[in-house]
Amino acid sequence: MPAASSIQGFTSASILTDRGTVFAHQGGGGPAVLLLHGFPQTGLMWRDVAPLLATDFTVVAVDLPGYGASASPADGVG
Repeated sequence: MPAASSIQGFTSASILTDRGTVFAHQGGGGPAVLLLHGFPQTGLMWRDVAPLLATDFTVVAVDLPGYGASASPADGVG
């Protein structure tokens, strides 16, 4: 169930995958744009840019596995 996001005008959700949950912020409409963060940030690093992109695109900013609210991978799993 989507919830309010820390990014203005976006919703957030934890998405269950085969390797654990991935936390994502989503907003806007149109062609999809996936925003990935670097080390040591999280998807929240896009909080100033994502709303601007959301005027023309569906924007998804995720927390990569092991960062922020996403699940950490099990030891030895790549």
